[in-house]
Order: sequence, then structure tokens, then C-alpha cells
Amino acid sequence: MTPVSTIETAFTLLNADWARWCADPRSARRVSDWLCEEGVLAERDRGLGLSEVLQVLERVDRAAGRADRSHSDRWLGALLRRTGGDGLDAQLATRMVVQAMLPAAVRATVRLERVAGAGDFAETSQLVVACLFQVVRRYPLARRPARIAANIALDVFQRASADLQRESIKPGETAALPPGETDDRSADRGPGHASPVDPAECAWLALVADAAARVGLHGGEDRRVVSGVRGEVLELLLWALAERVLGEDEARAVAAYYRAGAPTDRVAAAGAGRTPSALRKRRSRAVCRLRDAAPRYLAAA
Repeated sequence: MTPVSTIETAFTLLNADWARWCADPRSARRVSDWLCEEGVLAERDRGLGLSEVLQVLERVDRAAGRADRSHSDRWLGALLRRTGGDGLDAQLATRMVVQAMLPAAVRATVRLERVAGAGDFAETSQLVVACLFQVVRRYPLARRPARIAANIALDVFQRASADLQRESIKPGETAALPPGETDDRSADRGPGHASPVDPAECAWLALVADAAARVGLHGGEDRRVVSGVRGEVLELLLWALAERVLGEDEARAVAAYYRAGAPTDRVAAAGAGRTPSALRKRRSRAVCRLRDAAPRYLAAA
């Protein structure tokens, strides 16, 4: 896998574009005026540059913690109300939100590129950034005024993963969804709506299942539907293969064991022409390697 830092991606281009926005003091004054009017920024902050304004907002967000999203909802809402149209104000407001959401977009790209078989970080980053701009420009603020940052991140991941999933479907096939889920991604879920099925998680699990099936880690069951826990195991194993923590045989042994309805070691060993003891030793060594590599996996995730 090519290190992200060594290739030009949509994110490096966006950061270069952001530097140009920051170089114009009129941009900072315009954003400061908006946020001071909304009571989000103090008067003393009017002289800050555009990047400094974003840092102040994010610092207050971090201080509030995950339990209180009211501050981020206020300033994101103030910007999203100005993203309509094609004028300079709409472009500036959109660009400010896009830059704020860039870390979430990078995380989505890394995850998709690593597991979903996208294979090219630069190309996947272009898809994710395109989805990010679409989501920001079309965000239904009146219907979803709370948890805005989380909603945007979710919508971007859902759109990008669904696009990648559609590209992997052969002519005549359709993407299967878990029971109870529909393909209506434009439905109004409203503030505080608790959907019994997360559409982004559905798309993600389908991608994981397809990627795992391609390398022999998943089969027999429905290739496109896996449970949350099964999906997490397969995601870990796909990462371990990509990073050469495990070989294919070792990954398949772990995948076969940690699934619902897995045969006993005696039955599995007989089918593989091995002894149960040899099977357990191979699996144990693989699990130890995964355990040792866990800090790397968590850092990547």
C-alpha cells in the first residue's frame, strides 16, 4: 500500500486551495461577521485569520466533549444556512464546512481504500471529496439541526460506500441489503430519529463481505450480508492481509473459526487433511500475530 503522504490526493489539493482562501483577509472578515452575528464568536475574535477561526471553533468543540454538540451545531448551522446559491458567500460557507469535515473524510477514505477493494487512495479520495461537497451543499438543516457534524460524516461515508458497492456489482445483479433495510437514502429521518438499521453500516458490511469473499475469507453464507461482529472480524483480517501480518491460509483459518455455525476442530481438521492439534496451533499463532499488531490496526482505524 502506497503511503498516503507520498501521493497527491484530493486532500492535498483541498489543503492547497484552503491556503488560498486563508490568504484573502476578506474571507476571514466575512466568516467572523457571520459567526459574531450568531453569537458563536466573541468580538475580540474578529481579527483572526480564517484558519485561526476554525481552530478556535474546534478548540471549543473539544472542550465541550462528545456529550454536548450544541456549539458545533450552532456554528455549522450558521454556515450551512449560507451555502445555497453560487455566489461568493455560498462558496466561502461551503468551503469552511468542507475544511472542518476534512479529518472525517480522510478517515472514510482510509477505511474504504483498505477494505472495500478500492485499491487506489488517490481515486477514492476524489470520490469521498465529491460526496463531501454534495452533502454540505444539500444538507437538510431544517430537518436535521442536531448532531450536524456526525450526520455529515455519516452521509458522506454512506454515499461513497454505496457508490463503490455499485461499481462492484456485475450487470444484472443488485446490491442486497440486510433484512428490514430499504434503499431509500433520501428519507427524512429527522432530528433524534433512531433508525433500527444504520444505512451506512449496511453499505459498509456489504463492502466488507464482498472484499472478504474475493480473497476466500467469507463464503457459504450470503456474500453480501454479515453481522456487525462478523464484519469487524473480517475487516481486521483484510487489514492483516494487506499489511502482511498474516498469510492467506492463516487468515482463512481464523475467519472460518470465528463465525456462526463453525465446525469443530476435529471436523475442520478432517476436511483439511490435518490433525486438530496442528489446526489449533496454526490458529493460535495467527491470533498472537493479530494481538501483537493490534496497536497498528487501531492507529490505522
